Order: sequence, then C-alpha cells, then structure tokens
Amino acid sequence: MPNPYYTVEKGEWLFILLNTNELADYATKAGSGQREAWKKINDILKTAKETMISPGMEA
Repeated sequence: MPNPYYTVEKGEWLFILLNTNELADYATKAGSGQREAWKKINDILKTAKETMISPGMEA
C-alpha cells in the first residue's frame, strides 16, 4: 500500500484500512520512533483485548 491507511465510506459506515506492515516489530528498527509507536499501539490493543474478554471466555 502506498499510504499507511485508506478510508472508505459506505452509507453511514466508515471503513479504515491499515497498512499493518509499517507497524510491525519486524518492519521497524530497534530504538526508532516507529518501533516505539508500534510498542505503544500493541500494548494498548493487548490491554483492550484483555478487558473485553469476560471470565470463562477464551481468547
């Protein structure tokens, strides 16, 4: 993907398509701003996932 993201509107929906290769551990250099951004987003998503799973439910 030439851009890091695209948006598409369909009716009242907004779809966001992300180029996740640019925000991956393997695609960034250690110590770079991109790596730090990746770590921050990854930690936020992990925390959100953990809080969304009810007891007794599997991930």
